[in-house]
Amino acid sequence: MMITGGNPRKRNRLSGLSQRRCIRTRLQLFVFCGILCSFATTSLAQEQQYGWVQIAQLGDPYFPLTCVEFVDSLHGCAGYENGGIFRTTDGGDSWTGFGVGMVPYDISMIDSLHGWCVGSPGGVGKMYRTSDGGLTWLQVRYTNNRLYQGTYASNDAKNITCGSKWNTNQDTGFVDQTWDGGASWKVQAIGDSITKLTKMDFVDSLHGWITTGVYSKKSALVHTADGGNSWQVLATPSYGFAAISFIDTLRGWGIGAGSKISRTIDGGLTWEFLKIINSSADFFANALSFSDSMYGWAFGFEFYQGDIAPSIYQTTDGGQSWTRQYVGVSGQVYDSQMPDRYHGWAVGSGGVVMAYRTLTSVPRRLADVPQNFKLRGNYPNPFNPLTNIDYEVRERAHVTIAVYDVYGRHVRTLVNAEREPGVYQVKFDATGLASSEYFYQMKAGSYSETRRMMVLK
Repeated sequence: MMITGGNPRKRNRLSGLSQRRCIRTRLQLFVFCGILCSFATTSLAQEQQYGWVQIAQLGDPYFPLTCVEFVDSLHGCAGYENGGIFRTTDGGDSWTGFGVGMVPYDISMIDSLHGWCVGSPGGVGKMYRTSDGGLTWLQVRYTNNRLYQGTYASNDAKNITCGSKWNTNQDTGFVDQTWDGGASWKVQAIGDSITKLTKMDFVDSLHGWITTGVYSKKSALVHTADGGNSWQVLATPSYGFAAISFIDTLRGWGIGAGSKISRTIDGGLTWEFLKIINSSADFFANALSFSDSMYGWAFGFEFYQGDIAPSIYQTTDGGQSWTRQYVGVSGQVYDSQMPDRYHGWAVGSGGVVMAYRTLTSVPRRLADVPQNFKLRGNYPNPFNPLTNIDYEVRERAHVTIAVYDVYGRHVRTLVNAEREPGVYQVKFDATGLASSEYFYQMKAGSYSETRRMMVLK
């Protein structure tokens, strides 16, 4: 920013002293403006802070949620250790359950209606299908002496499931596949001292990887590039991978014993060691999720001062460095899904469901106390995918702002907290929502107001 003024010929007639004073004044103004810009940037960053919040507690707190799967920002399912599967159609704010006779270990949803779930009660492996978004589930496979742990469905007819024999012996890792919706199955044993197969990750209908975990006799990855017709055994670092995450056919990450993170850029043929996430604590990973080449999360638990503490670590530089994120729950985190760097879900002990989203709205602008409660119009409007919503709080009150679709169904809660008098701003991210008119409603004491907004993609 350069401050100038007046006629150029008059500036040329300034004395040397005046010129130096002018330059000093300009520099002071430049620094002052830089401070203002820095403050504005900081305020904007605060307005866009993201983090983990508990949004639900499902079932008996004695039993954990074992797995989670969302197909968009609204529709998702979660497995429940006490033999059930919960479903949500509003992003996780409300859930309904359906009983199944197994512990669900993995869910693969094809779309908002169709999906598969696998698990094992005792020494029996079971598979279920849904065609109504998880409202009901139909058993399609029952196999003795099986431990099903990972599943991927590329369409309603084709499913690939991995696991092992219940009593793990040498070379018992296997892959089950069906191409006709479960009417018939092909079982492939994966030999070479692979005793079990656990976590599965597919990036499309052809390319997928399965890890043997960290307790298999041989640590390895099993890879397919033809939709499961053939499998290649790939070597991993000696510490193995408890969880893996690929973002395309070449780039992926694995986390193993001792919270060691490695990266591949050739589809798993070779691995580069990056980092020990936490060398001062015993961090054990249950899940790993990268949304892109820079942003990733590791989920699990660690021992801290003799207790088990749930842990989520985040990287913003591709795995080179990690920071621990606040998790206001106890126990451990079992599974997660991060479709992008701004949204995600995680489940764990106590039936807890957490969402990764904007943490809070923060005070903005006015120093004067507003005379009334007021919900302002959002801007921009129409928008895709972000818009700002300003609101005024006259006196200390509990404020809620929620979004609804044209049918009156709850879509998202943006604010649910105590607010001091002031003017606030909250951002609404409509990623994953269809083009349509939506309504947002503010409530504070006896005050209630509703406004319209348009998502246009």
